[in-house]
Amino acid sequence: MVARGTQPSRPRRLGRPIASDGDERRRRIIESARRQFARSGFAGTTNREIAERAGITTGAIYHYFRSKLEVYLAVFEETDRLILERYAQVTADPTMSFDQMVAAILEVSSQMNREDESLAAFITSASVDAHRTPDLMASYRGHDRQMVSFFERLVDRGIAEGSLDPAMRSDAMAAIRVLTIGLTWYSVRVHDPEAHRKATVATVAALRGELFAPGGQRRRRKAG
Repeated sequence: MVARGTQPSRPRRLGRPIASDGDERRRRIIESARRQFARSGFAGTTNREIAERAGITTGAIYHYFRSKLEVYLAVFEETDRLILERYAQVTADPTMSFDQMVAAILEVSSQMNREDESLAAFITSASVDAHRTPDLMASYRGHDRQMVSFFERLVDRGIAEGSLDPAMRSDAMAAIRVLTIGLTWYSVRVHDPEAHRKATVATVAALRGELFAPGGQRRRRKAG
């Protein structure tokens, strides 16, 4: 029974966020948007599609983001944060050699792809989107700078430990970028986390001089 003069309570719609669930809803929007952008690109994605994936009303998005562009930039920022945090975690041990750090980055990239294929798919589609949509180029260049800066620190650690010749710094940087970018594109091309994992194992074996070594020598290295 509703008291006279009062209005019956109405169920709260998802389009009206409150403080207790605001952060969770924003996270859900970003994750849903990353999957949709990875699938359809920036131009081919609508806020309605993002909202449907997130299970909210289209209007709810505007409580957190002013435009599709702002959603995209937030997705890029969060994706970079997730990737760089994992890279930092697996290379944090100061006793790791340079080749161990590179292997750890490739292996954790494969692990992230198994956990969420949209990370690699979004990063690869972003390079295309940035060249088609000038408003996105700054964010893509920012992503590139962050990755380069992280890899430069690893290379400098390798030089400091004596495993890399300082004269080979730029070559080492190029090699890391080829390996990480190449495996990322490969994972999206084959769309198979297990194939990505096997390609990563083979790449790490090649880095360690095991992949193309004669069979007996390869077995001895594994036994050692």
